[in-house]
Amino acid sequence: MGFWMAVVLGMIVAAVSVIAIPIAGIWTYHRRKLYAMELEARGREADQVTAQIEELRDELRALRDTTMQYDLSFDTSLQRLESRMQHLETRNRVGAAVEEQAPLSSRLGN
Repeated sequence: MGFWMAVVLGMIVAAVSVIAIPIAGIWTYHRRKLYAMELEARGREADQVTAQIEELRDELRALRDTTMQYDLSFDTSLQRLESRMQHLETRNRVGAAVEEQAPLSSRLGN
């Protein structure tokens, strides 16, 4: 009986192996495909994140350029205003000096 028991047990193991090996192969193939799809999705997400970061960098560069243009424009306007103020102050001082040197009768309107 021991021999027949070993033969039956061997046949059961062989039958299970015949069934289990393809199932294991199918299962591992399926797992590899899922893992590959997950890696591909992560790669696409990484590409999207990289593209968004590059867009933000471009927007930041444009913002810096715009800010610099406004700053230069403001500086130019400020210099122009200072120049006008100096001109008016100089003209006012010259007018006051001329007025002080004029005779009293001309200052009174006689």
